[in-house]
Amino acid sequence: MSSTKLSILIPTRIRPHRLDLCLSEISKQYSELRNLQIEIIVSEDSEETKSKAVVDHHKYALWTKGPGKGPAANRNHAANHANGEWLLFLDDDVLPLPGFLQAYEDAIHEDLADALEGRMICSNERNSPFYRMAENKTGGNLFTANLAVRRKTFDELGGFDEELIIMEDLEFAHRLKMAGKRISFVADATVDHPAQR
Repeated sequence: MSSTKLSILIPTRIRPHRLDLCLSEISKQYSELRNLQIEIIVSEDSEETKSKAVVDHHKYALWTKGPGKGPAANRNHAANHANGEWLLFLDDDVLPLPGFLQAYEDAIHEDLADALEGRMICSNERNSPFYRMAENKTGGNLFTANLAVRRKTFDELGGFDEELIIMEDLEFAHRLKMAGKRISFVADATVDHPAQR
């Protein structure tokens, strides 16, 4: 097995059912790979512990209690528990589509980037101003719902700005670009991100 380890970091907050779907798909895809070593760290940012029971049913996943200070701090908290050379940030409600992990394995093996941006679609689009439908079909957005960053790059940039309650991923993306880091779009590393109220 390759020495390259991918830490999949999933911040969560009271969404055990969606989290279980995400973890199940990752586990299924991982069982089909041969040259990538992974760990999954789920950080729960609420007082609820239902997500721990979900995580305990998944072989490669570990659960940790988040700091309760919002998404940026929760992502940093998960990263502090990670051992991987690469950190893959996912939202707890995304569903990785077939070929997702294989695409990241191939991109990591190519060793051409400091950050890898996965593709995002929204299969349940709604014609309503009351729903947010985050998509990233051609790259350039660097949303943390599907973003991998080399550990050394993440540490060099100081992680996410914990003073931000929202848009911490856009601010981090800005720093990645300003630092001149190599960013690749991995079109086959696709997740389905549901519409959110």
